[in-house]
Amino acid sequence: MSDHTHSEEVEGYDHMAEELGYRECDWSRLSEDEIDRHDEVLDFEPDELRALDLEKESDLVKWAAAQAWADLDDDAAFHETALSIIRSGNNHVAVDYAEICVELLNDAIIEGDWDQASVLLDDIERLVPDDISVRARYEATIMVMRGNRDEGLAMMQDIIDNAGDDAGLVLAVGEDLIACEELERAKEVLAGAEELARAENDHELLEDIADAKSYIVAIESGQID
Repeated sequence: MSDHTHSEEVEGYDHMAEELGYRECDWSRLSEDEIDRHDEVLDFEPDELRALDLEKESDLVKWAAAQAWADLDDDAAFHETALSIIRSGNNHVAVDYAEICVELLNDAIIEGDWDQASVLLDDIERLVPDDISVRARYEATIMVMRGNRDEGLAMMQDIIDNAGDDAGLVLAVGEDLIACEELERAKEVLAGAEELARAENDHELLEDIADAKSYIVAIESGQID
């Protein structure tokens, strides 16, 4: 099959970067065999997934397996497979390792699995080396959710104080506060993020801030538990 035909066949994968765990990349540069294997594993049944030798599969195919487990509501198998991806030491062009790690970390926090969340802090710091605040943000969130409210909120304030004019970071802290159900403080922080975003004329960020404010309204009106 010619390269031209292969390129045409993978045009339908352009949207994959919008899906959880995928990076934006040129799928025509991946082998047809790997793409076919990825698609095949996505639809595997439990017996087929258990028979997989993941050590012989690429991280892209492993991520397909993880998603198949998630579709089967097997959280333990999903987490185990996803962990093997973020700790593989590889750098597959189509796999967003940091996004997968964030998913695992958020799951651990939601489930109150603090030991797992603490371990994953090392992973997220390693996978997002350019974001010096990411570990501190998660540590602060975990503190608040574990009952160390004053210490966690103080840590969040330190992050904001050092954010300068980084409206995106201030928004992120505001979203963390929403997750911690600190809605009044979240409103104040989002107002600060909005002021910074308006100063930069950042319309995309302003839309994200509006979404966060709408989410608070939905919580307060009882539309969201």
